[in-house]
Amino acid sequence: MKTKIQINSIWGNLLFEYEKEDNSIKETLIEAIKQGADLQGADLQGADLQGADLRRADLQGADLQGADLRRADLQGADLQGADLRRAYLQGAYLQGADLRRAYLQGAYLRGADLQGADLQKLKHTIWIIPEEGSFIAWKKLANNCLAKIEIPAKSLRTCNFLNRKCRAKYVKTLKIWDSEGKEIDEMQGMRSKDTIYKIGRLTYADGFDKDLTIDCSKGIHFFITKQEALDWNG
Repeated sequence: MKTKIQINSIWGNLLFEYEKEDNSIKETLIEAIKQGADLQGADLQGADLQGADLRRADLQGADLQGADLRRADLQGADLQGADLRRAYLQGAYLQGADLRRAYLQGAYLRGADLQGADLQKLKHTIWIIPEEGSFIAWKKLANNCLAKIEIPAKSLRTCNFLNRKCRAKYVKTLKIWDSEGKEIDEMQGMRSKDTIYKIGRLTYADGFDKDLTIDCSKGIHFFITKQEALDWNG
């Protein structure tokens, strides 16, 4: 049985419709792209688009909140101002995609290929730490210890797309508690026995990677809230 599916804009007007046997929103969207339909502002919230060929699609301002775009091919797609909050983008191909002013809060981007993607202005949608000045943060250390740290004003800092874990070039340790809540003077890091955190001292990373698209890289990792640091088991 043939099924007709419509793609409407976020303002309610019809952008494209397509009818075929065993139709789906994915098939309809692919056909719309083939036919050069104007899909700016398309309402695709929650759409199942796994593995869809969306290369060079013009989806400026589209609502893709919660859409399943796992392994979708979005190479060269125009996603300026698109709403991709909580979208599933694991393994998606985003090489050369235009993501300027896109909303990516809560999006799942692990394994996504962002090589050559235009990320200009995107930082401001996911940047959760002060760009200037010093601030307080929290860090999990070895043996389930917790450190209250200061990110000094001159320390390089960044966050990333994948989660709320941040990193800095160097930090100052203010307090350390062991697993029973007792204050201690020093403790080694979770990853390296050679990296020591001592109250009142600066601890430096062996390098610093400012790339927003990378989750775990060079730098001292930390969280903005105490609870996030306590919950971290990475």
